[in-house]
Parts: sequence; C-alpha cells; structure tokens
Amino acid sequence: MSKKRKKGTSRRVRSRNRESRQQPLTTRGVSGIEALERQVRAHPQDVPPVLELARLYLQSGREDRIPGLLEPLERLFPFGDPDESARFLRLKALGLAYAGRVAEAEETIRRALAELPESADLWYARTFVHMEMREYDQAITAGQRYLEIAAACAEDADEHSITVAHRSQVLNMLGAAYRELGQTGEAVRWYREAISADRGNHLPYLNLANLLVREGKTAEAEAVVRQGLADCRQVTELRLLRRTLSERPSVSACMIVKDEEELLPGCLESIRDWVDEIIVVDTGSSDRTVAIAESYGARVFHQPWEGNFSKHRNYSLEQATGEWVFIIDADERVVAEDVPLLLSILRDEQHEIVSLNVFNVYGENEETTTFLPSIRLFRRRLNLRYEGIVHNLLQVPDRARITRTSVRIKHLGYDLSPERMARKIARSRALLEKQLAENPDNAFALFNYAQLLRGEDEENPAKNAELILRSAGRAVEITDPEDSRQRHIHIMCLNQLAWTHFHLGQYDEAMSYAERALRFKSDYLDPLLLRGHILVHQQRYEEAEAAYQKYLDVQAVYDASRET
Repeated sequence: MSKKRKKGTSRRVRSRNRESRQQPLTTRGVSGIEALERQVRAHPQDVPPVLELARLYLQSGREDRIPGLLEPLERLFPFGDPDESARFLRLKALGLAYAGRVAEAEETIRRALAELPESADLWYARTFVHMEMREYDQAITAGQRYLEIAAACAEDADEHSITVAHRSQVLNMLGAAYRELGQTGEAVRWYREAISADRGNHLPYLNLANLLVREGKTAEAEAVVRQGLADCRQVTELRLLRRTLSERPSVSACMIVKDEEELLPGCLESIRDWVDEIIVVDTGSSDRTVAIAESYGARVFHQPWEGNFSKHRNYSLEQATGEWVFIIDADERVVAEDVPLLLSILRDEQHEIVSLNVFNVYGENEETTTFLPSIRLFRRRLNLRYEGIVHNLLQVPDRARITRTSVRIKHLGYDLSPERMARKIARSRALLEKQLAENPDNAFALFNYAQLLRGEDEENPAKNAELILRSAGRAVEITDPEDSRQRHIHIMCLNQLAWTHFHLGQYDEAMSYAERALRFKSDYLDPLLLRGHILVHQQRYEEAEAAYQKYLDVQAVYDASRET
C-alpha cells in the first residue's frame, strides 16, 4: 500500500484521536507549567526540565508544542543518561504523531524501536501514525503489539500510554481499521472492547453507533448512544448523534426525462422509499413516461426541449422543497444495500455536498464496468446550479468541502440497443460540437468530445483518431496538472491520447502518453492495462507479463470510494 504521508487523514480524524487521550491533568497545574516554561526558555538545552515540560504538555493537551520544545536537544542526543534518551525518543514520537507530522513521526518511531522494541508508547504512536496514513493492516499489527506490551506492564511514569484511556483508544483505532477494511463484525467487536475498557470514552460509542446506522441497525445504534450519554465524560457529539438519529432531513429527487418508459420504473423503485419528493421535468415525452412518473407520486413539470441540459436541470432544482437535493437520471439505480449509509450521511450536520460512485455497467450480466465519482447530493440552501449544454457540471465553490462516500449508483445508459445508442451519441455529439464552436478552449468539453468519439464505433476504435488526437491534445495543452481543478482532465486526456496512438499502431507514442499519465496518478488503471497491451504488440513478453501483474495488483486493492 502506498504511503499517503501528507494527506493521509482528515483534520477531523486527527482531532478525534487527540480527544481520546483522556488522562488526568498534571497536579503541577497551569502555573507550574508556566514556571517550568520560564526555566526552559532560559536553558533550552537543560535535558531534565525540557523532558519534564514535554511530559506536562503531553498530559495537558498541548502536544503540538512538543516537537519544537525538543528540537534543541537533538544535537545533544544520545544523552549520558540512557533513561533520559529513552524518554526523549518516546516523547518526540508521541509529540510528532499528535501534531500531525506523521512522516517525521514514522521515521522517529522506526529509529526508536531499534533501541526500545518493548516501548508501549512507541507502539501506541505507531498505531496512531498508521491510522493517519490509512495503512490499516499495519495499524492492526501495531495496535495488537501495543496491547500485548501494555497487558504485561503496570502503569509506569516513564510510559505515558499505559493507561485505561490509551488502551481504550487503541481498541477504538482497531475497530476503525477493521471498519475501513470492510470487516464489520471485527469492527463491532473491537469497538465494544474499547467501551468496556473505558466506559467514559465517547469515541467508540460514536463509532459503533455510526457503524450500526450504516448497517441499517438504527434501533441498536440508538441504544448505544443512550448508554454513552449515561456513561461518558464528553457527551456533546453523542447528543448531536441522538438528534440526527431521530430526525431525518427531507430529500428532493430531481430528474429530467424524455421517453424513458422502459428505464424509469427501475429508477423510481430504487428511491421511492427514502426520498420525500420526486420532481420530474419532462422535455417532450411521447410515450408513457409522464404516466409512470405520476404513478410513483412524482410532481411533473413540462418544458420543451431546448438543447441545453443545464437549463432543464436547473429548472428541476428550482422546484425542490427538501433540505437535500438528489440528482438522478432515469437510467440509474441506487444500490439498495447502500441506502442506510447514505441516510446516515444526510443526517450528519457536517456534510453539505456528497459525491457518490457511479458505475457504468455493460453486458447482460454486467460483466464490464467503468467508474466515475459524481456529486449527486447537496443541501438546497447552497443554491448550487449547473453549467454546460451537455455533460453539465455542477458549479461548486473552490473551497467547498465535498464528502466522498462508498454509496453506489448503477448507470445503464451506455448499454442500450444499437439504435438507441446511435441516437444518444448523435445528440450528444451535436451539442458538444455546438459548445466547442462557441468556446473552442473548453477543456471539459474537449475531453468529453474525445471520449464520445472513442466510443462511437467499437468495431473500429481508430475511426475518429484524428479528431480525438486534436481534441485531447488541445485539452492537455491548456490544462495544468499541478492545478487540482484541472488535473483530472489533463491526465484523462493523456490516457485518451495513449489509447488512440495504440489503435493506430504507434506504440512508442502510446507508451509515452501512458507513462505521462501514470506519473501524475500511479494507480490509474487504464494506462496500467494499456502498458501491457503495448508490450505484447512489441513482443516484449516478459515485460508485458510484469505490466499485467502490476495492473492486477493495483486493481485488487483499488477502492473507488477514495477516488477523487
């Protein structure tokens, strides 16, 4: 697993880990810390008072001060007293971890464990760091090692983490790690152990209740929250969760349709039981679409088709009355087993814009799947709107916080009959060409035009090669891969160029573009697969085998819900 050092964990997770260290404040009190701070300022390389001040910072919730405090001692390390050297390493590792400097913490822990392999503090810090870096298997290993060492030790002034509160938090982190690995039963077990270890620690109550909500076990979740409210030292978040469990925000599903009598019932069946209103804007159906929508209780509005998806989409948003707006099309279905998780997200006050996983499925048995993340839910009060006459884009403020989820939507719209696909492609192509005539340097439109041309004739993938190379090439020229708002377009167009050169038999050019895409995104599955194809055509079979194995290895651990 790759190491996501700088951005491995959200600020919220980090703060929760920090809250969990529920040790009593030192008896020296604030005035004692201030006196010691004055002493250390006068003598910053006097080892005993510096280490004592670091210990007090650790116990009083001021861990972010520890790395700077210990820095002047680095040049003196190791000290003459081995016990002081050991304390220094443990305090530095914990301070860096709690301060969120996980890369430095990892290196310090690695170095310190060579000297102190049985230090509970170091294994506690290693568990914390692996959780921050989303290295869940390693976090489990480190957490279990901590528990073994802590069980064999009495509470020790030199080992800060041998407390009931720390044991509870490690158990809580193990639960979170198993949850992230999809092992729900193990997650529940460890959360319950964390609660038993320290009934005053609110975090495992919160995590267990949220997991039960995700599994659709709302009554069990409510019981956990009630127990937490009775037992915990901190109850603010539990009170908020109790309120959100009893209050479900209203949801308006907004759709635009035309002649969708075949696909519309399946879509509406997937949402009817959990949305509060269904808004359908019909743009001129001549079949039973309107009657079907009305039979599901939809509010139907009529607008003549004007060749502008955003205009009709925005009109549907203007009719919504719910707290949340949900965007869905007739050829899509929400996966039923994901609905409890979706509702738990909507209940949480911190979420405002939610991105789901849209899987385009092909074939009678859905044997082929492509994927993209897509923003489909947002609070109506944000007043967000779409732009673009085709492949319309929701206009989201640059600094808006978007919640990524594992909730799935199945999209059937690319597996229609040949006649319907031909009509759909022709309509989209005309709209894209109109959009590009008005704005030839619209990078998103250039990407979508190249993508449409790639799929126009699957039997002859080189049919539109010249146009694809021109469109994708221009998009690459005008986008900056260092800009997070443009990077996805840039690397997807590099992939388009790579595959088009491959279909033209231009293997060196294809490999060059594939490698460029992979430099920006090493787990990009499409160019990883293409590398194997190119090497086969070049008769470099051993290299091709290695390339295909790399693709399979990356695919095996690929998690769509983390894709941004």
